[in-house]
Amino acid sequence: MAHTCAGEDLDAFRPLTCSFEESRVVDGHTEYVIRISVPHRPKLFNEFRKRYNHFVDLNDRLSVYRPLNPLPPKTTFGNKEKILGERQVLLQQYLQSVLDDLFFLSSKPVKDFLYGNICYYREVTGYAVQLLAIYLRNSKHYTIEEEYRKIGWRINKEFCGVRYGVQKRKVSHIASWTYYGKKQVLSTADVGGFLKALSGLQHPLFAPLSFAEASETGIAVVRALAVQGCLLDEIKDAGLDCSFLARTHTTGNRPPGLVLSRISFYSRLILEALKFLHDSDIPYGNLTSRNVLVTENGIQITELESGVCGLPSFYWPWIVQFRRINTFEAVDVYCFGHVLYEMVFGVSLDSPSCEVFPPECPPLIRAVLDSILTPEACKIGMPTVAMLLTQPFFNSVLSSYPEAAMRMPVKLHEAVRAAKVEMEESYSAEQNQYHEYVKGLRVSSYKSSADEKQKRRLQSLKSQLSSADVPERGSDERTFAPGTNDEEASSSTTSNGPSVVLPKRSNRSKCYQKFSDDGATIPTTTSSII
Repeated sequence: MAHTCAGEDLDAFRPLTCSFEESRVVDGHTEYVIRISVPHRPKLFNEFRKRYNHFVDLNDRLSVYRPLNPLPPKTTFGNKEKILGERQVLLQQYLQSVLDDLFFLSSKPVKDFLYGNICYYREVTGYAVQLLAIYLRNSKHYTIEEEYRKIGWRINKEFCGVRYGVQKRKVSHIASWTYYGKKQVLSTADVGGFLKALSGLQHPLFAPLSFAEASETGIAVVRALAVQGCLLDEIKDAGLDCSFLARTHTTGNRPPGLVLSRISFYSRLILEALKFLHDSDIPYGNLTSRNVLVTENGIQITELESGVCGLPSFYWPWIVQFRRINTFEAVDVYCFGHVLYEMVFGVSLDSPSCEVFPPECPPLIRAVLDSILTPEACKIGMPTVAMLLTQPFFNSVLSSYPEAAMRMPVKLHEAVRAAKVEMEESYSAEQNQYHEYVKGLRVSSYKSSADEKQKRRLQSLKSQLSSADVPERGSDERTFAPGTNDEEASSSTTSNGPSVVLPKRSNRSKCYQKFSDDGATIPTTTSSII
C-alpha cells in the first residue's frame, strides 16, 4: 500500500485523524482501506488495509486497560450492503476514539496497528538492539542480557538490560538506543560533545550516564538500574515488567495519589532540577512521571539527551494546540503540571487542560494547577519555574544542593543555544499550521451553517407559498378586464378580454402612482388593491 509517511515523521507524534477510503471483498473477506493523516499537514499520511478481525485483536489488547467504545457486531443477516456500510461508519468512529486517546496513541499495540505496513517501522524496532550491541561491544564493559520491549512509548527507542563486567548481578544497568528525531539540528560531533558534558555532570537531581556514544543515526546510552523504579511506578504500584499501558492505567490496591508531604517534596525537587536546566540553557521538554526516577534521597531526572536529539514531548499532541507554550521552558512547566496532577489524584489527566479539578484537591495545590492546566492559563502562557517556587505549597520544603554546572566548551554551548532556538521556531511554526487548520475548519463550518440556514429559509418560503389558499370566484371577488379602471370594474361584471381575479378591497389607504395623459405620474391616495 502506497504511503508518504516518512520514518522520521512516525515518532513526531502529532494529532491524527482517520478515514475509511473504501471497502473491498478479498477472498471472501471484507477489507477496509484506511487512511490516517496529520490534519494540519495532509502530506503526512499512511494508508493500509485491515479486516474486522484486526479490530477485534486491537480491542482485545486495549480493553484490558480501559473500557472502549463497543465494536459493531459481526452480523451477516439482512441487507449486506447496508450492514457493511453501517459497520464501516462504526469502525471509523471506534478507531478515531482510540487515536484521540493520548495514552492509547502512544502504546505499542496501536502503533503496530497503524504502522505495521511501513518498512521503516519494522527496521527501527529490529535494528535498534543490533546497533546497541555493536556500540556496547566496543566498550568492552557491558553485555546485553535481555530486551525490555515493554519499557517506553517511542517508536525509535529501544531498551535492554545489561550487565557490567563480571558482576554476579544479572542486570545492573539499562541501555537504550535512540534514533534522532526530525527536529534534531545539532551535528554528530556536537551531540557527542553534549553527551560527554552530560556524563561529567555531577548533580544529585540528575541520573548520571555510565556510557554515552553518538553516531550518524542515533545515540547509545547506559544508566544504572533504578531499583525503586520511576515516579509512575510509585503512584501506580507497578513494576519494571509492566508495559507502558499497564503502568499508565494500573491502580493496584493502594489509595489514589501520594501523601501531601511526598507530593510537596518531589515537586520541589523537580522544580529545582528544571530551574538548573533553564539557567543552563539546556533544552529538555520531555518531563513525565516515567522520566523521574525514585531514589533513597529523593528523585532524579533522566532522559536529558532527548531534547538535543530532536525528540518531541509526550504531550506534544496537546501542546500543539496552545501557541503560548512555544519554548522549552514553557513546555517543561506544562509537563510539570501533568506530573503534579498524577501525584495528587493517582491518575493521568486525559485532556489538554482541566476547567474543574476534583473537590478533594487541596487549596494550595489547586492554586498551582490553576496557573498551569486551566484553559485560561494555557492560552495566556505558563508561569516560570522561579514563580512556581514562590508558591506556599513548595516553600515548606527546605532543599539545598552544592553548586554544580554543566561544563561545556563555549563553542558547543553556543551551538546548543542556537539549536534550542531553531527547534523552538520549528515547534512554533507547526503550532501556527495547526491553528490555521482549526481556523479553516471554523470558517468552513460557519459557511456551511449559513448556507444551510439560507436553504432552510428558502424551503420554508416555498412551502408557505405552496400551502397558501388561492381565493375562488364568489361574492368576495371582483373581476375586470385589462384596460378598464377601478371605477369601470366596479360597475361592470364582464369584459371582452380575459378577466383577472382580485380579492375584496381593503379599508386601508395607501399612496400609489397614477399616470396622466402626458405620461407624468401623480401621487394619489386611495384604497389599495390587495
